[in-house]
Amino acid sequence: MATSKKAKTKVKSKSKAASKKVAKLKAKKSASKKVVANGVPKPSTKPYGQAGKALEGVRILDFSHVQAGPTCTQLLAYMGADVIKVERPGVGDITRGQLRDVKGADSLYFTMLNGNKRSITIDSKHPKGKEV
Repeated sequence: MATSKKAKTKVKSKSKAASKKVAKLKAKKSASKKVVANGVPKPSTKPYGQAGKALEGVRILDFSHVQAGPTCTQLLAYMGADVIKVERPGVGDITRGQLRDVKGADSLYFTMLNGNKRSITIDSKHPKGKEV
């Protein structure tokens, strides 16, 4: 009987050691699933729009006009930045009137370049404009 108890104890200790090894291998395997190569994580499996945006919490003042600047700041807005388009009173962005197809409305060209942004008109020469 004494030999069978010893044999059972050895089997139990071997099975505990084996289960620890299996647990370590599973942990390594799940950790390797999260990283693709060179420490770069796999892309999110969440549907579009549920993941956080890269520039969330960043505020950008957009003093640009015409095409290049508004296009760049629009891309930043798509990445989550809070973009505020700043225009001068009375003048604004010249593209508001370019290629206008509906009288009294902003042109589609302007709307296309400045979507996903907030806007404000500031007179930087006026004391109240300087406060802003």
